[in-house]
Amino acid sequence: LINNVETSNNNGGINNIDDLSNGQLISRLNVPVNLVNAATRHQERAVHLIQFLNLNSAKAGFKLRAKHHLEVGGGYFQYYDDDVSSLVDDAFYGNFDIDSRGIRFDTEFSRLSNSFTLQGSKSSGLNLEVGLSHDWTSIEEHPMQTSLNDFFLTFKGAIPYKGQVLQTKAWWGFGDANSTFDLEGSLSIQLSDWLEASGVVNLYRHRVDRVSDQLFVSETLIWDNNFDKPFGTLVAGSLMIPKFNLSIGLRQNLESNTVFYNTLAEANQYSDVFSATTLDVNHSLTFWKFGLDNYAAFQVFNENLFHLPSFVSRHNLYWEGFLFGRNMLGRLGVETTLVPTHDSNAYMPLIGRFYQSETSSMFYPNTDLYFLAKVSDFRAFFKFENFSDYFSNDIPFYVVNHPQNDVRFRFGIRWILKD
Repeated sequence: LINNVETSNNNGGINNIDDLSNGQLISRLNVPVNLVNAATRHQERAVHLIQFLNLNSAKAGFKLRAKHHLEVGGGYFQYYDDDVSSLVDDAFYGNFDIDSRGIRFDTEFSRLSNSFTLQGSKSSGLNLEVGLSHDWTSIEEHPMQTSLNDFFLTFKGAIPYKGQVLQTKAWWGFGDANSTFDLEGSLSIQLSDWLEASGVVNLYRHRVDRVSDQLFVSETLIWDNNFDKPFGTLVAGSLMIPKFNLSIGLRQNLESNTVFYNTLAEANQYSDVFSATTLDVNHSLTFWKFGLDNYAAFQVFNENLFHLPSFVSRHNLYWEGFLFGRNMLGRLGVETTLVPTHDSNAYMPLIGRFYQSETSSMFYPNTDLYFLAKVSDFRAFFKFENFSDYFSNDIPFYVVNHPQNDVRFRFGIRWILKD
């Protein structure tokens, strides 16, 4: 039994960034924001029943097992703002502000899912799994109601060959999920004692999400796009040199019919082929009780539809050793994330989507100071987040009108009790 409920208020970000430097405001909690009465409530619940049946003897060379998975559930997503009468509300909601009495987005769903799977395995490491599943989903988007009957053929396999294992997984949809699929294969190879290589190939065609394809707000149709299904390929590979704690990865993604949100928070479909290339590097250094972990990623797009940075890096410098007569293992460190100036995104809480903006975010080294402690089965952490704010008067943000938090202290503990 799974039940998840989340309720949150949405302030839409600050109204004027200069207010954060206004000395007349007693607290930043008093800074004017775009939305005052907006809230979101999301609930999802499900009951799962999973059954297994062994089809032959446990001593058989090729073991067969059947699996049945039944899921019954449902939920809803609601956004409501009962006061949209001000000029600030008009500017924030733009084309969505259609009723001065308030604005509401409400989606409810019910789901019944059945899947049957046949699993086979051998002691050599061979594992195969084939299955058939049916998902019935009823979606109510006030005032429209839709029912979907999706069928999927599934396959998963681990195929050993000369000391290597080819991992595969795939599904193919029919019924209302007709002509959708996802095929993936991955392989890791030990080239030598000091060099490892891995690769992934993924081919897919997915359905467009409901909000992007059709949207009702306050029971009024906002758009009915009837978008084509995105079709894409992903090819990725990496080289690892364990002796030097170094790994280098390269990833290439090509996709047609990519869906993105423009500066008006409206869903659009890219008419050309979207290309994204990523190079990432992981490296770790250790000297005595000191360590330095580094990660960097470089990204190139033919068209930056999602306003992502071209570069991001994370660096973690720490001291680690035993304290109090070797009774406690501690780590004291500082971690910095670097993101250069780039076109940023804005956020529309009404539909829960990030969208393009005409504002650029500034370069800011977001730095945390932390201490980790371990005593037997007891764990604790203490962290000063955004510690670098002490040394700067800048007001950085990655999402428009949502500045990074001031310096704040967080801590947590975990204690496992054993009998």
